Amino acid sequence: SGWRARMPVIEVGMLESLFGAGRNSTLDFTNRWDLGVQLRWNLTEIFTSEHRLRLAKSRRHQAELSYHHLQSKLAAGVRAAHQTIQQSGDQIQKALEQIQLTLKIYELAKLRLEKNVSNDPNEVMQALTSLQTAQLQALKLIHAHNNAQVQLLVLLGSKPLPEHKPE
Repeated sequence: SGWRARMPVIEVGMLESLFGAGRNSTLDFTNRWDLGVQLRWNLTEIFTSEHRLRLAKSRRHQAELSYHHLQSKLAAGVRAAHQTIQQSGDQIQKALEQIQLTLKIYELAKLRLEKNVSNDPNEVMQALTSLQTAQLQALKLIHAHNNAQVQLLVLLGSKPLPEHKPE
């Protein structure tokens, strides 16, 4: 846009060669020198400049929208990962307490079976199943916690290592 878009392109050409037509209608070869000056305007650029400007603004606006969308997705991912880390930390603590409790129940049931207080081996099996379920739940929570930490690390990036300065 502006006056530069409406300025013509100026081309100057020069040619020197033999020419097969001499003076006084003779066919003698003589030297000929031609100089040409040409002015050209690019009408396509003049008439489509507004359309191309609108197209460039539209592309810039689309890039800004994509940037904001990506920024909001990143923020949402960080919030979700942070919440998962906080919640799973509390749940892991409760799961570990549950493991300790079911371990005590299992040991008590095993002791009752060994001392013939109870003749029911199902009590030991149920206690063992409860212990395994509690351990599996704790592993799932630890796995979710670790995944959330990795997701947070990927989204935020790792802290740069300090530069080692040679002494």
